[in-house]
Amino acid sequence: MKTLYVKTFFIWSTSSKKLVKNERVTVEYAADLPSLRYGSAFPKLARGKATDVTSIDDERIHPFNLNNLIHAKDSLFQIIQKRGENISGITAPWVYAGMLFASFCWHVEDMYMYSINYMHKGAAKTWYCIPESHKEAFDDAIKEKHCELFIERPDLLYNIILTMNPLELLKKNIPVYRTEQQPREFIITFPKVYHAGFSHGYNISEAVNIAIPDWIPFGKLALSDYASEGFLKKGSFPFEWIIIENIKRLSEFNFSPQAKKEIAQVYIEIMQKEIKDRKAVQECYSKVAIKQFGDVTTRYDAHICSTCNNYTFLSFLSCGRCKRTGCIQHISVCDCLNVIVSMNVRFSEKNLEDFSHSVQKFLGTL
Repeated sequence: MKTLYVKTFFIWSTSSKKLVKNERVTVEYAADLPSLRYGSAFPKLARGKATDVTSIDDERIHPFNLNNLIHAKDSLFQIIQKRGENISGITAPWVYAGMLFASFCWHVEDMYMYSINYMHKGAAKTWYCIPESHKEAFDDAIKEKHCELFIERPDLLYNIILTMNPLELLKKNIPVYRTEQQPREFIITFPKVYHAGFSHGYNISEAVNIAIPDWIPFGKLALSDYASEGFLKKGSFPFEWIIIENIKRLSEFNFSPQAKKEIAQVYIEIMQKEIKDRKAVQECYSKVAIKQFGDVTTRYDAHICSTCNNYTFLSFLSCGRCKRTGCIQHISVCDCLNVIVSMNVRFSEKNLEDFSHSVQKFLGTL
Protein backbone atom coordinates (compact mmCIF):
# COMPACT_ATOMS: atom_id res chain seq x y z
CA MET A 1 0.00 0.00 0.00
CA LYS A 2 1.39 3.35 -1.01
CA THR A 3 -0.60 5.73 1.15
CA LEU A 4 -0.29 5.65 4.92
CA TYR A 5 -2.13 8.04 7.18
CA VAL A 6 -0.26 8.53 10.46
CA LYS A 7 -2.34 9.16 13.58
CA THR A 8 -0.81 10.17 16.91
CA PHE A 9 -2.78 9.81 20.13
CA PHE A 10 -2.49 9.04 23.83
CA ILE A 11 -3.15 5.58 25.25
CA TRP A 12 -5.41 5.83 28.28
CA SER A 13 -4.53 2.33 29.51
CA THR A 14 -2.76 -0.78 28.28
CA SER A 15 -1.96 -4.26 29.45
CA SER A 16 1.41 -4.20 27.71
CA LYS A 17 4.41 -3.95 30.06
CA LYS A 18 6.31 -2.13 27.32
CA LEU A 19 3.94 0.83 27.32
CA VAL A 20 3.29 3.25 30.14
CA LYS A 21 -0.10 4.78 30.81
CA ASN A 22 -0.46 8.02 28.82
CA GLU A 23 2.73 7.27 26.92
CA ARG A 24 2.65 8.89 23.51
CA VAL A 25 2.82 6.44 20.63
CA THR A 26 2.58 6.81 16.88
CA VAL A 27 0.87 4.19 14.77
CA GLU A 28 0.27 3.80 11.06
CA TYR A 29 -3.15 3.27 9.53
CA ALA A 30 -3.77 2.72 5.82
CA ALA A 31 -7.25 4.20 5.58
CA ASP A 32 -9.70 5.10 2.82
CA LEU A 33 -7.86 3.18 0.11
CA PRO A 34 -10.15 3.10 -2.97
CA SER A 35 -10.83 -0.50 -3.99
CA LEU A 36 -11.24 0.72 -7.59
CA ARG A 37 -7.53 1.59 -7.49
CA TYR A 38 -5.94 -0.79 -4.98
CA GLY A 39 -8.30 -3.75 -5.40
CA SER A 40 -10.98 -5.34 -3.26
CA ALA A 41 -10.41 -8.39 -1.05
CA PHE A 42 -13.80 -9.64 -2.23
CA PRO A 43 -13.68 -11.62 -5.49
CA LYS A 44 -15.24 -9.82 -8.43
CA LEU A 45 -16.89 -11.16 -11.54
CA ALA A 46 -14.90 -10.29 -14.63
CA ARG A 47 -16.79 -8.55 -17.39
CA GLY A 48 -18.43 -10.96 -19.78
CA LYS A 49 -17.78 -13.92 -17.45
CA ALA A 50 -21.30 -14.31 -15.99
CA THR A 51 -21.69 -17.63 -17.82
CA ASP A 52 -19.00 -19.30 -15.70
CA VAL A 53 -21.07 -18.90 -12.51
CA THR A 54 -22.26 -22.38 -11.63
CA SER A 55 -23.58 -21.87 -8.09
CA ILE A 56 -25.50 -19.22 -6.17
CA ASP A 57 -22.88 -19.75 -3.45
CA ASP A 58 -20.20 -18.30 -5.74
CA GLU A 59 -18.65 -15.50 -3.67
CA ARG A 60 -18.34 -13.31 -6.75
CA ILE A 61 -22.14 -12.92 -6.88
CA HIS A 62 -22.89 -13.28 -3.16
CA PRO A 63 -25.26 -10.49 -2.01
CA PHE A 64 -23.02 -9.67 0.97
CA ASN A 65 -19.99 -9.18 -1.23
CA LEU A 66 -19.63 -5.42 -0.68
CA ASN A 67 -19.09 -4.88 -4.40
CA ASN A 68 -22.58 -6.24 -5.04
CA LEU A 69 -24.59 -4.24 -2.49
CA ILE A 70 -25.54 -1.61 -5.06
CA HIS A 71 -27.56 -4.34 -6.81
CA ALA A 72 -29.53 -5.29 -3.68
CA LYS A 73 -33.30 -5.03 -3.59
CA ASP A 74 -34.48 -1.50 -2.66
CA SER A 75 -30.96 -0.06 -3.01
CA LEU A 76 -31.10 3.48 -4.34
CA PHE A 77 -27.66 2.88 -5.81
CA GLN A 78 -28.99 0.46 -8.43
CA ILE A 79 -28.66 3.41 -10.80
CA ILE A 80 -24.88 2.96 -10.65
CA GLN A 81 -24.99 -0.22 -12.73
CA LYS A 82 -26.88 1.70 -15.42
CA ARG A 83 -24.87 4.91 -15.50
CA GLY A 84 -21.44 3.65 -14.42
CA GLU A 85 -20.92 6.59 -12.04
CA ASN A 86 -19.31 4.83 -9.07
CA ILE A 87 -18.72 7.06 -6.06
CA SER A 88 -15.53 5.88 -4.37
CA GLY A 89 -16.07 4.95 -0.73
CA ILE A 90 -19.85 5.22 -1.05
CA THR A 91 -20.90 2.85 -3.83
CA ALA A 92 -17.46 1.27 -4.33
CA PRO A 93 -15.72 0.00 -1.14
CA TRP A 94 -12.73 1.50 0.58
CA VAL A 95 -10.08 -0.76 2.12
CA TYR A 96 -8.50 -0.31 5.57
CA ALA A 97 -5.30 -1.87 6.95
CA GLY A 98 -4.90 -1.33 10.68
CA MET A 99 -2.35 -2.18 13.35
CA LEU A 100 -2.35 -2.14 17.16
CA PHE A 101 -4.11 1.04 18.36
CA ALA A 102 -4.79 2.30 14.81
CA SER A 103 -7.94 4.33 15.38
CA PHE A 104 -10.83 5.90 13.53
CA CYS A 105 -12.16 9.01 15.24
CA TRP A 106 -15.75 9.95 16.02
CA HIS A 107 -17.85 10.62 12.93
CA VAL A 108 -21.19 10.07 11.25
CA GLU A 109 -21.38 8.88 7.65
CA ASP A 110 -21.69 11.31 4.77
CA MET A 111 -25.30 12.44 4.35
CA TYR A 112 -26.19 10.26 7.37
CA MET A 113 -26.07 7.08 5.28
CA TYR A 114 -25.90 3.53 6.55
CA SER A 115 -22.47 1.93 6.43
CA ILE A 116 -21.39 -1.69 6.41
CA ASN A 117 -17.89 -2.79 7.40
CA TYR A 118 -16.47 -6.29 6.88
CA MET A 119 -13.25 -7.54 8.49
CA HIS A 120 -11.48 -9.99 6.20
CA LYS A 121 -8.74 -11.11 8.58
CA GLY A 122 -6.55 -10.12 11.48
CA ALA A 123 -6.95 -8.93 15.07
CA ALA A 124 -10.23 -7.69 16.54
CA LYS A 125 -11.49 -4.13 16.29
CA THR A 126 -13.34 -2.31 19.09
CA TRP A 127 -16.27 -0.13 18.05
CA TYR A 128 -18.09 2.55 20.03
CA CYS A 129 -21.46 3.88 18.87
CA ILE A 130 -23.82 6.64 19.99
CA PRO A 131 -27.54 6.42 19.14
CA GLU A 132 -28.96 8.82 16.58
CA SER A 133 -31.15 10.34 19.31
CA HIS A 134 -28.04 11.71 21.07
CA LYS A 135 -26.12 13.08 18.08
CA GLU A 136 -26.75 16.71 19.00
CA ALA A 137 -25.73 16.07 22.63
CA PHE A 138 -22.47 14.55 21.39
CA ASP A 139 -21.87 17.56 19.12
CA ASP A 140 -22.25 19.87 22.12
CA ALA A 141 -19.99 17.74 24.32
CA ILE A 142 -17.08 17.48 21.91
CA LYS A 143 -17.30 21.16 20.97
CA GLU A 144 -17.17 22.04 24.66
CA LYS A 145 -14.12 19.81 25.18
CA HIS A 146 -12.25 21.20 22.17
CA CYS A 147 -13.76 24.71 22.14
CA GLU A 148 -10.53 26.51 21.19
CA LEU A 149 -9.94 24.18 18.25
CA PHE A 150 -13.47 24.75 16.95
CA ILE A 151 -12.97 28.52 17.04
CA GLU A 152 -10.08 28.09 14.63
CA ARG A 153 -11.56 25.24 12.61
CA PRO A 154 -15.39 25.05 12.74
CA ASP A 155 -15.35 22.09 10.34
CA LEU A 156 -13.20 19.86 12.58
CA LEU A 157 -15.87 17.21 13.14
CA TYR A 158 -16.11 16.58 9.40
CA ASN A 159 -12.35 15.95 9.14
CA ILE A 160 -12.61 12.87 11.41
CA ILE A 161 -9.60 13.83 13.53
CA LEU A 162 -11.13 14.32 17.00
CA THR A 163 -11.50 11.76 19.76
CA MET A 164 -13.17 11.78 23.16
CA ASN A 165 -13.05 9.14 25.88
CA PRO A 166 -16.35 7.20 26.03
CA LEU A 167 -16.24 7.53 29.84
CA GLU A 168 -16.44 11.32 29.50
CA LEU A 169 -19.53 10.94 27.32
CA LEU A 170 -21.19 8.57 29.78
CA LYS A 171 -20.67 11.13 32.56
CA LYS A 172 -22.64 13.57 30.42
CA ASN A 173 -25.49 11.04 30.15
CA ILE A 174 -24.71 10.29 26.51
CA PRO A 175 -25.17 6.54 25.95
CA VAL A 176 -22.23 4.76 24.36
CA TYR A 177 -22.44 1.18 23.09
CA ARG A 178 -19.38 -1.01 22.62
CA THR A 179 -18.73 -4.14 20.60
CA GLU A 180 -15.79 -6.08 19.20
CA GLN A 181 -15.60 -7.03 15.55
CA GLN A 182 -13.84 -10.29 14.75
CA PRO A 183 -12.63 -11.57 11.36
CA ARG A 184 -15.47 -12.58 9.01
CA GLU A 185 -17.94 -10.36 10.84
CA PHE A 186 -19.96 -7.40 9.59
CA ILE A 187 -20.66 -4.18 11.48
CA ILE A 188 -23.58 -2.06 10.25
CA THR A 189 -24.02 1.52 11.45
CA PHE A 190 -27.40 3.19 11.12
CA PRO A 191 -28.12 6.72 9.84
CA LYS A 192 -26.92 9.67 11.94
CA VAL A 193 -25.05 7.38 14.35
CA TYR A 194 -21.65 8.54 15.62
CA HIS A 195 -19.04 5.79 15.75
CA ALA A 196 -15.35 5.44 16.56
CA GLY A 197 -12.93 2.67 17.45
CA PHE A 198 -9.47 1.12 17.28
CA SER A 199 -7.71 -2.06 16.19
CA HIS A 200 -6.19 -4.64 18.55
CA GLY A 201 -3.54 -5.57 16.00
CA TYR A 202 -2.98 -5.98 12.28
CA ASN A 203 -6.21 -6.39 10.31
CA ILE A 204 -7.77 -5.85 6.90
CA SER A 205 -11.28 -4.45 6.52
CA GLU A 206 -13.49 -3.09 3.79
CA ALA A 207 -16.48 -0.74 3.97
CA VAL A 208 -19.14 0.83 1.79
CA ASN A 209 -22.32 2.87 2.26
CA ILE A 210 -25.95 1.85 1.85
CA ALA A 211 -28.91 4.00 0.78
CA ILE A 212 -32.41 2.52 0.92
CA PRO A 213 -35.81 4.27 1.06
CA ASP A 214 -35.90 4.57 4.85
CA TRP A 215 -32.64 6.57 4.59
CA ILE A 216 -34.37 9.29 2.54
CA PRO A 217 -35.57 11.39 5.53
CA PHE A 218 -32.05 11.25 6.99
CA GLY A 219 -30.54 12.34 3.67
CA LYS A 220 -32.81 15.40 3.60
CA LEU A 221 -32.00 16.11 7.27
CA ALA A 222 -28.25 15.89 6.62
CA LEU A 223 -28.42 18.51 3.88
CA SER A 224 -30.54 20.73 6.13
CA ASP A 225 -27.98 20.36 8.94
CA TYR A 226 -25.09 21.17 6.59
CA ALA A 227 -26.90 24.36 5.52
CA SER A 228 -27.67 25.42 9.12
CA GLU A 229 -23.97 25.09 9.96
CA GLY A 230 -22.95 27.42 7.15
CA PHE A 231 -22.16 24.70 4.60
CA LEU A 232 -19.07 23.45 6.42
CA LYS A 233 -19.79 20.14 4.72
CA LYS A 234 -21.08 19.45 1.22
CA GLY A 235 -23.26 16.54 0.17
CA SER A 236 -21.41 13.65 -1.46
CA PHE A 237 -23.91 13.71 -4.31
CA PRO A 238 -27.06 15.71 -5.14
CA PHE A 239 -30.08 14.33 -3.29
CA GLU A 240 -32.25 15.22 -6.30
CA TRP A 241 -30.02 13.19 -8.60
CA ILE A 242 -30.42 9.90 -6.78
CA ILE A 243 -34.21 10.29 -6.54
CA ILE A 244 -34.77 11.41 -10.14
CA GLU A 245 -32.49 8.80 -11.69
CA ASN A 246 -34.34 6.09 -9.76
CA ILE A 247 -37.80 7.41 -10.61
CA LYS A 248 -36.89 7.43 -14.31
CA ARG A 249 -36.07 3.70 -14.14
CA LEU A 250 -38.44 2.57 -11.42
CA SER A 251 -39.81 -0.32 -13.50
CA GLU A 252 -36.31 -1.56 -14.38
CA PHE A 253 -34.98 -1.84 -10.84
CA ASN A 254 -35.69 -4.28 -8.03
CA PHE A 255 -37.89 -2.22 -5.70
CA SER A 256 -40.72 -3.35 -3.43
CA PRO A 257 -44.11 -1.62 -3.94
CA GLN A 258 -43.60 0.33 -0.71
CA ALA A 259 -40.15 1.50 -1.82
CA LYS A 260 -41.57 2.66 -5.17
CA LYS A 261 -44.25 4.61 -3.34
CA GLU A 262 -41.75 6.33 -1.03
CA ILE A 263 -39.43 7.29 -3.91
CA ALA A 264 -42.34 8.62 -5.98
CA GLN A 265 -43.67 10.73 -3.11
CA VAL A 266 -40.25 12.30 -2.51
CA TYR A 267 -39.89 12.97 -6.23
CA ILE A 268 -43.14 14.97 -6.24
CA GLU A 269 -41.90 16.99 -3.24
CA ILE A 270 -38.63 17.76 -5.06
CA MET A 271 -40.43 18.88 -8.22
CA GLN A 272 -42.86 21.11 -6.34
CA LYS A 273 -40.01 22.78 -4.46
CA GLU A 274 -37.98 23.24 -7.65
CA ILE A 275 -40.87 24.97 -9.43
CA LYS A 276 -41.50 27.17 -6.38
CA ASP A 277 -37.82 28.17 -6.17
CA ARG A 278 -37.69 29.04 -9.88
CA LYS A 279 -40.71 31.31 -9.53
CA ALA A 280 -39.10 33.01 -6.51
CA VAL A 281 -36.02 33.82 -8.62
CA GLN A 282 -38.13 35.23 -11.44
CA GLU A 283 -40.02 37.43 -8.98
CA CYS A 284 -36.76 38.73 -7.49
CA TYR A 285 -35.18 39.94 -10.74
CA SER A 286 -36.71 42.18 -13.38
CA LYS A 287 -35.20 40.05 -16.12
CA VAL A 288 -33.96 36.46 -15.98
CA ALA A 289 -32.80 34.55 -19.04
CA ILE A 290 -33.78 30.88 -18.83
CA LYS A 291 -31.36 28.51 -20.54
CA GLN A 292 -31.73 24.75 -20.77
CA PHE A 293 -28.73 22.46 -20.33
CA GLY A 294 -27.26 21.46 -23.67
CA ASP A 295 -27.42 17.83 -22.53
CA VAL A 296 -29.95 16.67 -19.90
CA THR A 297 -27.71 13.66 -19.19
CA THR A 298 -24.86 15.92 -17.99
CA ARG A 299 -23.17 14.31 -14.96
CA TYR A 300 -24.52 15.14 -11.53
CA ASP A 301 -21.23 16.80 -10.49
CA ALA A 302 -20.79 19.01 -13.56
CA HIS A 303 -21.96 22.23 -11.89
CA ILE A 304 -21.06 23.49 -8.39
CA CYS A 305 -22.46 26.40 -6.40
CA SER A 306 -19.91 29.15 -5.70
CA THR A 307 -21.59 29.92 -2.37
CA CYS A 308 -22.19 26.56 -0.66
CA ASN A 309 -19.96 24.35 -2.84
CA ASN A 310 -22.79 21.87 -3.38
CA TYR A 311 -23.67 20.22 -6.67
CA THR A 312 -26.44 21.93 -8.64
CA PHE A 313 -28.20 19.09 -10.40
CA LEU A 314 -31.59 20.45 -11.46
CA SER A 315 -30.71 24.11 -11.99
CA PHE A 316 -28.32 26.92 -11.15
CA LEU A 317 -28.00 30.67 -11.49
CA SER A 318 -25.10 32.29 -13.30
CA CYS A 319 -23.92 35.87 -13.55
CA GLY A 320 -23.01 37.16 -17.00
CA ARG A 321 -20.51 39.61 -15.50
CA CYS A 322 -18.44 37.71 -12.91
CA LYS A 323 -19.37 34.19 -14.13
CA ARG A 324 -20.18 32.97 -10.62
CA THR A 325 -22.75 30.19 -10.31
CA GLY A 326 -25.10 29.37 -7.47
CA CYS A 327 -28.05 27.30 -6.29
CA ILE A 328 -31.39 28.90 -7.12
CA GLN A 329 -32.34 28.53 -3.43
CA HIS A 330 -29.84 31.29 -2.62
CA ILE A 331 -31.62 33.62 -5.12
CA SER A 332 -28.59 35.96 -5.06
CA VAL A 333 -25.64 34.59 -7.01
CA CYS A 334 -23.09 37.42 -6.58
CA ASP A 335 -22.52 41.03 -5.47
CA CYS A 336 -22.27 42.57 -8.92
CA LEU A 337 -24.07 45.84 -9.62
CA ASN A 338 -26.56 45.54 -12.47
CA VAL A 339 -26.15 41.79 -12.34
CA ILE A 340 -27.02 39.87 -15.50
CA VAL A 341 -28.72 36.69 -14.26
CA SER A 342 -29.36 33.49 -16.18
CA MET A 343 -31.24 30.52 -14.76
CA ASN A 344 -29.85 27.33 -16.22
CA VAL A 345 -32.22 24.36 -16.01
CA ARG A 346 -31.85 20.66 -16.74
CA PHE A 347 -35.58 20.19 -17.38
CA SER A 348 -38.14 22.78 -18.39
CA GLU A 349 -40.97 23.63 -16.00
CA LYS A 350 -43.41 21.90 -18.37
CA ASN A 351 -41.24 18.75 -18.36
CA LEU A 352 -41.29 18.76 -14.55
CA GLU A 353 -45.04 19.25 -14.32
CA ASP A 354 -45.84 16.62 -16.97
CA PHE A 355 -43.61 14.05 -15.31
CA SER A 356 -45.05 14.85 -11.87
CA HIS A 357 -48.55 14.14 -13.21
CA SER A 358 -47.30 10.80 -14.57
CA VAL A 359 -45.78 9.92 -11.21
CA GLN A 360 -48.98 10.84 -9.38
CA LYS A 361 -50.94 8.55 -11.70
CA PHE A 362 -48.39 5.82 -11.00
CA LEU A 363 -48.88 6.31 -7.28
CA GLY A 364 -52.58 5.71 -7.75
CA THR A 365 -51.86 2.24 -9.11
CA LEU A 366 -49.83 1.12 -6.08
